Amino acid sequence: MTIADFRRRTLLALPALLGAGAQAQVPSGRGVPRVVAISPGPTHTMPAFRTALAELGYPVALEVVTSGLDGPEAAAAVAGASVVLAISPAGIAAARRMTQRIPIVALDLELDPVGSGLVETLARPGGNVTGLFLDQPGLAAKWLQMLAEAVPTLRRLAMLWDPASGPTQRDAVLAAAQAQGMQAETLELRGGEFEAAFARMAAMRAEGLVLGSSPLVFQGQERLVQLATAARLPSITMFTDFVVAGGFLAYGPDRGDMGRRAAFYVDQILKGRRAAELPVERPSRFELAINLKTARAMGLTVPQALLARADEVID
Repeated sequence: MTIADFRRRTLLALPALLGAGAQAQVPSGRGVPRVVAISPGPTHTMPAFRTALAELGYPVALEVVTSGLDGPEAAAAVAGASVVLAISPAGIAAARRMTQRIPIVALDLELDPVGSGLVETLARPGGNVTGLFLDQPGLAAKWLQMLAEAVPTLRRLAMLWDPASGPTQRDAVLAAAQAQGMQAETLELRGGEFEAAFARMAAMRAEGLVLGSSPLVFQGQERLVQLATAARLPSITMFTDFVVAGGFLAYGPDRGDMGRRAAFYVDQILKGRRAAELPVERPSRFELAINLKTARAMGLTVPQALLARADEVID
């Protein structure tokens, strides 16, 4: 693999670089600030992040690293960064291994930032990491409420869970199920063993399915949609891609808005604020998507109250 294959570098806000005068707020003597984004793969947050970063009003060089996160090229990129944008647990872990000094803006939908030791408190992170982290217990409760609205008789719930994503999602769903009087069982998702997992769901007579967020789920979503529809098993997950692919329900944070908020953090740090003092945020904008065609295939009638709250309905 060549360095050109490994990294993509983009210079943003070129008009400011060429002559925006007083609007170009680049610290004297430091040159063009460099932002290095670390992610184990492509992410939907990056287009909005790029756009928002370009609108900051001064030149910023953006470099994106999506493979070889533990390699020398990634380490060299991070070593020369003004700010690191770290996406997902893998991206955050890689960034943390490479620097305890350079500010890290984290975007994550799985980790508990305090429980995992990334920050001291949400209000005052205390180290070199801040950013946006999802409230997993709150999201899990919403998932189960929406499934129960669509399937009022729902009592037995299955969750497909990727152990590589950590226990936070699993524990949140189990706690939410207990609070709502449901029986819940988690099934570990390893490799592409989807058929075996659905056979276990049939044996437990599951009436609803939560798909935890993970690269395995995203990569296998078309097959998961086929199996869930064939089993007439109403399912919900985090991202609307699942519903577009034919899944039933998706509810989760607006990834474009998360990208824009990440640019806000970068802007604040480049203007002199310390990551240790920038409070961690929870995503504030969420999207609900419903596939009515899939609902009909499973013999479900989606309540109007749930449809009225949807941001996207596929029919």
